[in-house]
Amino acid sequence: MPPNLPFVSSPDTAPAFWLFDTLWLMLAEGEQTGGSFSLVEQRMRKGINVPAHVHNYNDEWFYILEGTLELTIAGKPVHGKAGDYVWIARGNDHAFEVTSECHVLNGYNPGGPEQPVKYLGQATEIRELPPESFPKPDERAMRLLFNHFWSCEVGAGWEHSNADPRG
Repeated sequence: MPPNLPFVSSPDTAPAFWLFDTLWLMLAEGEQTGGSFSLVEQRMRKGINVPAHVHNYNDEWFYILEGTLELTIAGKPVHGKAGDYVWIARGNDHAFEVTSECHVLNGYNPGGPEQPVKYLGQATEIRELPPESFPKPDERAMRLLFNHFWSCEVGAGWEHSNADPRG
């Protein structure tokens, strides 16, 4: 990991990706912050259902700029709307549905969980939601998106473990 050097990022210049009916703008990646955190600006289409998953090594948060999310965190329903900050401490199962087109800041501490999006997503220069005709992730991509070092789909068998899933 490179040294933690100062940098400036903006939605106009940050690497952008389309995946899962979402525009992902990588404002600060873990590798840029010495691993301390990552920050992603996301625009999400209404109707996205993110399956229950857990981050054992990372805290996650959302600051909702526009729109609404219906979340379930540690079995409890949470309604998130514009102006709300949602904290998801590491080790807590969580899922959400985008109930209206949504614009959020999404952060992780420490950084890293943004990396699978770079591998699975399509790089784009366009700073808007992908076209509705843009292909949805297939089953393999969904498994990879939610089952890796930083994240585990609930029910996978190692979701509440400190074991490294790579063996």
